[in-house]
Amino acid sequence: MVNRHRGEIEAVLDGKSYRLCLMLGALAELEHAFGEDDMLAVAERFEAGRIAARDAIRMIGAGLRGAGYEIDDNVVAAMRAQGSAAGFVDIVARLLAATFTAAQGGEGGGPCGTGAGGPGVTQRKKREPFPWDEAMEAGLGTLRLAPSVLWGTTPRELEAALRGAFGVTRGTRPLSSADLAALMAAYPD
Repeated sequence: MVNRHRGEIEAVLDGKSYRLCLMLGALAELEHAFGEDDMLAVAERFEAGRIAARDAIRMIGAGLRGAGYEIDDNVVAAMRAQGSAAGFVDIVARLLAATFTAAQGGEGGGPCGTGAGGPGVTQRKKREPFPWDEAMEAGLGTLRLAPSVLWGTTPRELEAALRGAFGVTRGTRPLSSADLAALMAAYPD
């Protein structure tokens, strides 16, 4: 059974049901493998229809390994998906959407405000790279996670841990200088 709140999906490969999940470590590895500055650039490449078979194989392999399977990309390349190549593209689209969008009904605004490829996925107005430095600072410094634990979490899990630790709700923004000035005018000391 998949845990959609974690960012997992189910995919049928070679007639067998598998769980797939992209962890932070796998996302960093994929960025390097694809030669992109950030994972969202990879998602944009996918949206533009510039995805090669080896790209889909790498992403699906990373998702399988993230879910705990010890499967090499060469094994993934030999697997068959329902719908052939279109089936592999569908798996990648669902995996990106599950990783970078909120769990409630596929709406945008998930971890770090990102949107990803695939039909029905809300896009951000301005694409920003995944905040690796902030994720590492928050996970390693603030939450004091061991590196192996941090790299084994999903973007959704890290976001939830930070919200839980600091009581920040989704969509909360920092106080702007205009907000501060309005509060100071309303409540002078």
